[in-house]
Amino acid sequence: LADDVPVAIEYASFPPHLSRLLDVDLETGSLHRALHDRGLRPTLGSSTLAAKRAGADGEHLHVPADEPLLVETRLIVDQHSTPLEYTVSRYVGDRYDLHVTFDVQPPRTGDAR
Repeated sequence: LADDVPVAIEYASFPPHLSRLLDVDLETGSLHRALHDRGLRPTLGSSTLAAKRAGADGEHLHVPADEPLLVETRLIVDQHSTPLEYTVSRYVGDRYDLHVTFDVQPPRTGDAR
């Protein structure tokens, strides 16, 4: 919510060995801090963005079911490449902006790309 207006709904799944996360206060604490406290280091993530209809989530987001949403599907793995978190976040497009900062690397010597 932002100013009591729904902006997004998020679904997160964790592997069974992380069931103790259910006891962690994530309202005021950090998920990644809780993982670090358990010796797990989120190290790599991949994300896909797509436009999809709101469907049943439209009711929760206060938009029609056929409203297009920005949907991010994300997987984060630990230092051993073991999955830690699989998340689907569904954002109302006209209530959300995505800002991305990234490094631009020079081409490697001999790289044909």
